[in-house]
Amino acid sequence: MAITFTVAGLLLTLVGTVCAAVAFVQTWREERPGHRLLPLPRWLGGKRNVTVHSVTGRGTFTVGTSARGWVTIADTAPVDEQIAYLRRAVLTLDGEIGAEAARSTKRDADLTAQIAQVKTSLEGSVVDLRAHTTRVSTGTIQLQLVGIFLVGLGACLAVVPTLFELA
Repeated sequence: MAITFTVAGLLLTLVGTVCAAVAFVQTWREERPGHRLLPLPRWLGGKRNVTVHSVTGRGTFTVGTSARGWVTIADTAPVDEQIAYLRRAVLTLDGEIGAEAARSTKRDADLTAQIAQVKTSLEGSVVDLRAHTTRVSTGTIQLQLVGIFLVGLGACLAVVPTLFELA
């Protein structure tokens, strides 16, 4: 009967140890994907990761712009011509200022939309990170607890024969 308790205690201790090892390996794989648990020599490790990078390409680009020149009038031109010239210049500048203001407003609206999109993405990433952290920190707790319970039960059963011999 004593041997039965000893063997049962040993088996429970082994099963509990296996549960704890499985929980550890699961946590390791989730936290460090692609990293080896034991640093084995390369010839024992199996496949080798070889990465070859090569880049080729061809591109064509053109640069273009519009040119606009101002036609100046002579200082000796009649006053009506000079006033008409100034009026055209002011109207042209007013149109350019209005166009630049519209482009600036559009850029501001685009930037505001991009900032809102990044903020939403960031908030989603924070939620995902919290969920991942919680899952990693608590995901294998049940298996670890089962392993600890089995090791403790196995140790208690292994002690029973010794207690009967002392009595």
